[in-house]
Amino acid sequence: MVQRYTSIMNNFDRVASFYQNHIEQISLSVDAVVAATSVAAEAAAATIFSERKLIICGLGLDAASATLLSELLRNGLAHERPALPTIELMSRFSTPKEGSVNWLAQQLAVLGQPEDMAIIFACDLDATDAEVIANAAHRRSIKTCWLGAEGPDICLSFDSDDPKVSLSMGHSAAICLADLIELAMFGPMEESL
Repeated sequence: MVQRYTSIMNNFDRVASFYQNHIEQISLSVDAVVAATSVAAEAAAATIFSERKLIICGLGLDAASATLLSELLRNGLAHERPALPTIELMSRFSTPKEGSVNWLAQQLAVLGQPEDMAIIFACDLDATDAEVIANAAHRRSIKTCWLGAEGPDICLSFDSDDPKVSLSMGHSAAICLADLIELAMFGPMEESL
């Protein structure tokens, strides 16, 4: 017979604690999420309308949120609409992280043009990594939106000591941002019954 690693009650406490922290972070962040994603959505729509590149970036753990945003922009949640163009710059496996950061900075330097926009998921980046990426974007005059960390231009950081909560907030922000970009591009759509 296999011995259980932890009891069900310990698992319940752990999961309940995560959700408690997540709910608290959501309630504390709603105003900041609305402000940042509203500005970012308008900027992203303007970027697409002006036929510039919308670049979605995520490294390591942040790649999942970046992938989610990119898929939502291509396929939408429930409405029939054209796919929105994005370029994905994601690296899930590079170690050490410095290699991924340098790769992303290099790709932004090669692919980026003035007035392009990069949406950078940065819950898992430290300040030094973010600075390397920000410098590369700045040199190419790429507008940036930082989700999960402080950065130049538009930014939305989460004040949580729990990395799981920060990652889940990044995922939630991706969903909100995709919805607001769709609204900015196509206006309100009628809800299907």
